[in-house]
Amino acid sequence: MRPVLHIALRIALGIASWGFRLLAGLVVLAVAVLFILPNTGPGAQLIARVLTQATGGQVVIQGWSGRFPDAPRIAHLEIHDQAGAWLAIDDLALDWSPLRLLHREARIDRLSASRVAVARLPQSS
Repeated sequence: MRPVLHIALRIALGIASWGFRLLAGLVVLAVAVLFILPNTGPGAQLIARVLTQATGGQVVIQGWSGRFPDAPRIAHLEIHDQAGAWLAIDDLALDWSPLRLLHREARIDRLSASRVAVARLPQSS
């Protein structure tokens, strides 16, 4: 009986080891997608494009740069409704501590823009 138990234990440890490696790989992949991809040119363009598509064209971002998530920069941001753009912001900069949200605290060190233009009030849908 002992050799059978030994083999079963080795199989169980092998499966657990494989599962742990898979989980660790998924964590590394998630970190890469959330923190590395947005900090590359193609990744920033992808996020801007996906954001525009996800909002049905209501939010348009051009010129994403800076360090995501704590110091993003946006060259031009527009918010649209059915009648077109009602808000435009140029040279948007945000410096903040997103991890503070885990402590139920929002800490913003800098929120600035070179131009904020509100063309009109937004239309409700």
